[in-house]
Amino acid sequence: LTAYQRAVSLNQNLVEAQEAVGDIHMERQDIVSAIIAYRQFVALAPTNPDAHFKMGKALKARERKQEAIAALEQAKSLYQKQGKSDQAKEAERLIRELR
Repeated sequence: LTAYQRAVSLNQNLVEAQEAVGDIHMERQDIVSAIIAYRQFVALAPTNPDAHFKMGKALKARERKQEAIAALEQAKSLYQKQGKSDQAKEAERLIRELR
């Protein structure tokens, strides 16, 4: 985590490092920190469906349903555009859980 945070502090545009910071925070159940990292990930890579999906999962974990649905809907749309039907179905499954 420290190495990724240092990399991000030196260069805010390191997409992979920002994603990794969020992933590590999620693994540690530090959901608020994960949301912060994933917001930056989404800002850096707005067409990356994984960014929106991970943000949606983190928001779901904090019971921020409307925000989670919006992020997951965006992920689903991007997955569909990229022909990733399995990932789109997973996003849809999470959306149904939230409704």
